[in-house]
Amino acid sequence: MKQYSENVKATFFLGIASFLTSGINYITTPVFTRLLSTAEYGLISKYNSVYLIVSVIATLTLSRPGILSVGLYEHKDNRWRFLSVMLGEVMAASAVSFAVIALLWRPLYGIVKIPFSLILLMIATCILQPAMTFWTYKQRYEYVWRSTFLVSVGTAVFAQLVSVLAVVWFKANSHCNLAMVRLISAAAVNLSVSLVIYLNILRRGKRFVDGALWKKTLLFALPLIPHYFGFALLTGTDKIMIGAMLGDDQTGIYSLAAVISTVGALLWQALCVSVVPFVYEKLGSRQFSAVDKLTRPLLELVGLFCAAIAFLSPEIIAVMGTEAYRGAAYVIPAAAAGTFMHVMYDLFSNVAFFHKKPVHIMSATLVAALTNVVLNYVCINAYGYVAAGYTTLLSYIVLAFTHYRISRRLERERIFDWKYATALSAGVIGLCLLSMVFFSLPAARYAVILAIAATVAARRKQYIHAIGEMRV
Repeated sequence: MKQYSENVKATFFLGIASFLTSGINYITTPVFTRLLSTAEYGLISKYNSVYLIVSVIATLTLSRPGILSVGLYEHKDNRWRFLSVMLGEVMAASAVSFAVIALLWRPLYGIVKIPFSLILLMIATCILQPAMTFWTYKQRYEYVWRSTFLVSVGTAVFAQLVSVLAVVWFKANSHCNLAMVRLISAAAVNLSVSLVIYLNILRRGKRFVDGALWKKTLLFALPLIPHYFGFALLTGTDKIMIGAMLGDDQTGIYSLAAVISTVGALLWQALCVSVVPFVYEKLGSRQFSAVDKLTRPLLELVGLFCAAIAFLSPEIIAVMGTEAYRGAAYVIPAAAAGTFMHVMYDLFSNVAFFHKKPVHIMSATLVAALTNVVLNYVCINAYGYVAAGYTTLLSYIVLAFTHYRISRRLERERIFDWKYATALSAGVIGLCLLSMVFFSLPAARYAVILAIAATVAARRKQYIHAIGEMRV
């Protein structure tokens, strides 16, 4: 790796960190699917879905990639101060959110049906977890990968180890809800590390309250709350609605497939170490052709990865779950294709975030979220939890297309090639869905997977070159 630039090294090692950080969840999933009942596993998934919604209000979306990336770009001279002030703003918003939830808890419980103790855990996470997110994004933005790798991977591994040991002990010695044991034990580790980073940011930033910066940030963040709220609905409604219509055990089965299908997003998240700063710099200098040229091979790489996950669905489910989760294999192809369309949206949406157009961003997300809710209501009732994978795919297609149109409206010059994006998306979706035809033909599926691996190996230099050219 010594021959490569710092951004290539950062992308590579932070990419490994992303896979290890989230990958440890995949490694422990077979353990939890065997220790927990499908209903308990479903409760964990429902908690995560509700947390996504609560965190939108409690953090004012300040820890989301869009706002955070813009802030780090604009506050190059003193990023520590910017992050410190953002922590103060998050603290204030979380306190107000907790007061509202406490006052309205009775009717809210009838909807979410999770213990109030988990609400307390959510609020504590909303206050402290952004510190880890802020620090990680700053490190990635500046290509400081060594300490980021050690802290993120070390925390993730230790949190999962503690949670596995806690669940095993309580299963043998108690009759308490193991889903709560899993959530609280992992959070204890994550929040402890976040607290240390929180105090470090405050020490370096030396400012917790800044009225002028709070006002400026709020003017951008508040209109985005409907966007992130809609996005939380888009990513979490399927699990909540399956739980309400079919029960937590069906939610648990669907959730396993949903988790597995997001592996492609982890690859894109790793690549964004170089992609996001590069795209913002080129939008600022109006060098649009470079954006499309260098992101093409990376989109192709993610698309091939998503297709490989779809073709490996039966084997992945066999490893990750018990016989009770077998039906989840038929959700993964559509969900993996939806993951790729989420990546397309993520790339296109950088234009609207760069131009600070929250109304445009919000409207696109709300349309996609409404589409998802309506389709879920109709299709889950008619076809069961498998239908949710397809409704989510359609909703992400709507979201990606809408953001492409927004990018053309904001910039008269073309940034992304629509014909190429459409052809690539159609190819990835078609390949993912085609995988189900070969579920009973393992030899044919393995041949396709080998062909995908050979393609990636043959084009590896193009991928590395694209990342290397994304220096800022």
